[in-house]
Amino acid sequence: MKKFFTLIACILITLTKPDILTAQQAEIVRDIYGVPHIKGEDIAGCGFGLGYAMSEDHPDKVIINIVSVRGELSKYFGEQYADQDFIYKSFGFIETVAGLFSGYPDDVKDYLTGYACGVNRFLSDHLNLLPEGVDSNSFFPVTPVDIATVDFIIPFAAEYFNFMREADSLHTLQINLSDNSLSNQWAVTPDLTSDGAGYLLCDPHLPFNGITSTYHAHILSNDGAINFEGLFFEGFNVPAMGHNAHIAWSFTANTPDYSDAFNVKIDPSDSTRYMLDGISKPFTIDTIFIEVAGQAEPLIRYSYKSPDHGVFTNKNPYDSQRYLFARLEVETAGSLIIQGLPMMKANTADEFMEAMSMNIFNRWNSVVMDDNYNMTYVYNARAHYRINKQAAIEARKHYLDGSVSETLWQAPIPFDDLPRVDNPDSHFLQNCNNPPWQVTYNPGIDSSSVPYELIMPANINNRGRRTYQYFQAGGDTMSFKYLKNLALDSKILTKDSLVPALQLGLSEAIANGNPDTLILSQLVDALANWDGFAKKEYQAPSLYYILRQMTPDTISFSRFSKIDSADRAVLMTSLTAAKNFMINNYGTVEIPWGEIHGISRNGVWYPLNGGTTAKDNMDANRLVNGDIDSLNRISVDRGNEFTMIIRLKNGEAPQAFIMKPYGQSTDTSSPHFSDLTELYSSDSLRPTFFTEAEFTANAESIETVSCESTVFSQEPTETESVSVFPNPTTGILTVEASDAVSISVIDITGKIIRDIRAENKTTIIDLRETAKGIYFVRISA
Repeated sequence: MKKFFTLIACILITLTKPDILTAQQAEIVRDIYGVPHIKGEDIAGCGFGLGYAMSEDHPDKVIINIVSVRGELSKYFGEQYADQDFIYKSFGFIETVAGLFSGYPDDVKDYLTGYACGVNRFLSDHLNLLPEGVDSNSFFPVTPVDIATVDFIIPFAAEYFNFMREADSLHTLQINLSDNSLSNQWAVTPDLTSDGAGYLLCDPHLPFNGITSTYHAHILSNDGAINFEGLFFEGFNVPAMGHNAHIAWSFTANTPDYSDAFNVKIDPSDSTRYMLDGISKPFTIDTIFIEVAGQAEPLIRYSYKSPDHGVFTNKNPYDSQRYLFARLEVETAGSLIIQGLPMMKANTADEFMEAMSMNIFNRWNSVVMDDNYNMTYVYNARAHYRINKQAAIEARKHYLDGSVSETLWQAPIPFDDLPRVDNPDSHFLQNCNNPPWQVTYNPGIDSSSVPYELIMPANINNRGRRTYQYFQAGGDTMSFKYLKNLALDSKILTKDSLVPALQLGLSEAIANGNPDTLILSQLVDALANWDGFAKKEYQAPSLYYILRQMTPDTISFSRFSKIDSADRAVLMTSLTAAKNFMINNYGTVEIPWGEIHGISRNGVWYPLNGGTTAKDNMDANRLVNGDIDSLNRISVDRGNEFTMIIRLKNGEAPQAFIMKPYGQSTDTSSPHFSDLTELYSSDSLRPTFFTEAEFTANAESIETVSCESTVFSQEPTETESVSVFPNPTTGILTVEASDAVSISVIDITGKIIRDIRAENKTTIIDLRETAKGIYFVRISA
């Protein structure tokens, strides 16, 4: 049988430009925790090394992200993904990026091109890592446009998830997305610390798996252009938080209204048009072809776009004359790396905020501090004004009537009008998903002047209140140990609100002759004598948690003033039910919290301190959560996914301390699958290695990788000889092969611009009339 092989020429050919971007090389130094420290000659080399390392560690995420944005999940995995492919193709992110790519800043293009080359190089050498069904011939090459488009996945997921909630029953497409909205951050200047250093916390409280599972990496270039360490998401090229030699920064979730569901009325006389204020207007209509694995013919669907309502998702199941449309801010945004790269390279808080002013990131509060201890908070958001406050309120609740212009977006809210605090007199900033007027003492923000489109009405939450308490108690001599305790604090503030209600409810139960008063008295005393910390060795947190599960949602544990006598009677009934549940399932009410609250890794159970996001009872700074398993344990799978405390002191290299419970690898056989889980269980942070001397001294492996032409085979039965000689100055491409080959020249969008069947040993391809740009060569036999 004829051997199959494909060659990816990972040499980057820039026609008619003498100073071309040539083959890349990077050194990947993995430290004792498996974290890659990637050294490239320049930005492109850093991108190449990161793409290579990311593919090495998380090939599944890299591949699925690329296939998703291409709208090709059905092509490889079956028709169950047709809806998701249809949505991605309808929004046309990859076509948008392809049209704009040539105008991207040169360093961004170099970084993306290098990253794509790193992905191509590693995966082409490891075809066995391609998921079953993914054809290498059609998957390769991965282009810089693919990589730039992957950046749209996370903002799209958040916005589309919000759209689905507002669309409610009108939304019928099957798309699996999730949204995550809990996070902590704070920064303090040396005025408040005992060692004369500034500190910043990153703690995004993310799921341990999924599109926002985190990846720790460090990239630095020999030319000094970049030296950044921090959090990337698995399979992505853009950072979410971290530090370089001079600044540290973090994000937390916020609540701008960045999406809408529109119920659009179709022109009854012409289904290619819609009605707005009684006027008929045309849709832009595209035919969407969706390839499906195992099917000879593609599915054909039609995508409608409206400049007023966004992108068609599906027909209204209750009204044949109306269609459902999604209007998302991400439609008008660019690739996140356009903003992310300047953020990584910024040397001052002002430079960082200049990068933020591009306003490409759709949301997230940001706190930044530099090594001169300038710090800034900004409520970062992409959003549009509404016609009035009532319209803004309604837009957050449900889908909108798309036939009247009062529901439509007005002007965009400028970045300069977003709530912001610079260098507060308090010398600290904090945000735990709180409104901007609560980020510090006297922030100078008038809550009544903040656009309603940005922020839903909110008060400070327990995590924010606890952070304030710590800063108040710490005064101006807070040590690293003190700040670490704040980051990992497990105090449950609702305990102080609930206990008085329980004590009063017990008195009322005794007065009413409740026969269970003896056991109720013992349980109430156990909770009253508890200090409120959710420590793994304590028993009271277990009782408290089960009590909350047995109590109706209508009773709030955080508002004692709203618990009346009827609620107190219900609490006594719930307390009895909690006792019965614990005896039936655990054999006792005196079970340590860590025996039912922990993390399972490779069959080992690790007990955990901390609260949970279950209802309103266990909200703490150390916040984790999970599903109840068959043993009635809370098997934690989200929260504190990447806790990082960064120390900045002028004249010294930055120091960072991290806790990442799932380690660096998702490979169960890797030593870095669960090596950090024990640290997580003991509330320990490990140091990171930022200077070259540090990570070299703590190196587990050192690998030099290069972006050269790579030959790979699915059936390696014989050796083929293939050589590619590009001459970017003349535009002549020479291919030499020992057998007949097919040669495809592909541009950065993935479009084949030349397809040749070569029977001769030497084939000359004249590309002199081809537009200047970056091209890949694919050779198959």
